Amino acid sequence: MTGLFAYPDGSMAAVGFAGQSLYVNRKNNVVIVTLSCQSQPPQPAADGVDLRSEYHAFKNAVLAACG
Repeated sequence: MTGLFAYPDGSMAAVGFAGQSLYVNRKNNVVIVTLSCQSQPPQPAADGVDLRSEYHAFKNAVLAACG
């Protein structure tokens, strides 16, 4: 899934190919840049980790630590 997203809390995200992403939350002064090279179809993920859930868990932990 690639694209630009705006969320109700005012944060924004840009999602690119193979897990590349940019998350901006001006309210909390947080910017998260993810540089990665995730497996793409038809290649299966080698480790079975739900990378989307891992990303959101990390983002939420950063936001909680900020405050």
